[in-house]
Amino acid sequence: MSKKIIIISIVSLLFMNIVYADNIYTSENKIVEDSIIDKASYKSSTAMQNALLVEDGSSIINNISLYKTGDYYEDKYGINSGLLVTNGVLNINGGIIKTEGKYSNAISSYKTGIININNVIITTNKDNSNGIMAYSGNVSINNADISTFADYSCAIKNNTDSIIKVDSGTYKTNGLYSPVVYATSDITINNSTLESKHSEGIVVDGSSVILSNSKLINNHDVLDKNIETYKNIYILNSDLNTSKFYAIDSEITTNSGYTFYTNANSIINLTNNKISNNNDKFLKIYDDIKVTLNLNNQKINGNIEISNSSLDLNINNNSVFSGFINNDNEAKDITLNLDLTSKIILTNDSYINKLNNETSNNSNIYLNGYKLYVNGIEIEGNNKKYEEINNELIINENATSVNYPILIIVICLSISIIVIIIILIKNRIERFR
Repeated sequence: MSKKIIIISIVSLLFMNIVYADNIYTSENKIVEDSIIDKASYKSSTAMQNALLVEDGSSIINNISLYKTGDYYEDKYGINSGLLVTNGVLNINGGIIKTEGKYSNAISSYKTGIININNVIITTNKDNSNGIMAYSGNVSINNADISTFADYSCAIKNNTDSIIKVDSGTYKTNGLYSPVVYATSDITINNSTLESKHSEGIVVDGSSVILSNSKLINNHDVLDKNIETYKNIYILNSDLNTSKFYAIDSEITTNSGYTFYTNANSIINLTNNKISNNNDKFLKIYDDIKVTLNLNNQKINGNIEISNSSLDLNINNNSVFSGFINNDNEAKDITLNLDLTSKIILTNDSYINKLNNETSNNSNIYLNGYKLYVNGIEIEGNNKKYEEINNELIINENATSVNYPILIIVICLSISIIVIIIILIKNRIERFR
């Protein structure tokens, strides 16, 4: 093949890709200017076609009804989505949006598209079909009900050039490999309920997720072919950025696997949450990374496992950590910072490299019969006991160790006294006879 033909072929392919990316979107229903539309109905059964395409203008649709079928074979910037906004602003108030096609997101934003969603019911029923997919542009969601029922289908997902904000609503996934939230760019969630039936709850991929006043319920019970561990919140890193996860005044329930699992440089901030896990696996860190974990007014009941990585653990403001830290002693470096108001309760031997404790005698570290090593040296701590009542850690400051020999002597003396009293009473009775 001549150089001329090769060059022409390459140029043609590049041209086709440009045309594909910018001009391929089609729909029998388009919005290209400012509009206010009530009780609109949109349908499409054609692959590579949107039921509604918004290309410009600032528009409002009240009580939308949208239904999309037709399968496609790849995810190409919303080409087979039910509703796609490439430019302009679209406000949706009420209604139902449903797709039943492969690679058919319910709602997608691309380029500079901005979408505001209020009180909308959204469902997708085939593989690779997200509820909300922001390729770029921004999406705001208020009080939506989003459910996906097939595999590889998140309720909420974005790419690197988009921001999603969620305020109230219910968001569920029912398929395999379908986290409720997949964040490649910033996502903020408030006053919402998130539930995953068979996958991770949240994936943070080189971005940040903020969860506040919300519930996250995870039932991860099927593993991806490349993943060997069940987990709820998976923090990874595709772009070498520091991933961040913040949870405030929320409930996080993990029914299988780790609550947190990370192989990315990351910051995890937890403040006043109710965190429960039925197998004590709180955090797994691996793959030569650096993690900062900040606990503020936070109770944790679970273990920290760390392999070939570093951890800065900051426990402050009446926080209680119950579990072990680096029990296998495989971490590169661990610094533990503990303030006067907070406590640690060990459930197994733990190994760290540096301890900064505002309580100089370590009375806020309850050894519970185990040992804490700092840079290879065993340290003193508090030998008092603790109790666990209604899944809350209650420190029993008055508990002391039982001296069993003395206890046995006391019991024997008590029995002897009782026997003597019985004999005396019996003798008196005999006399009176």
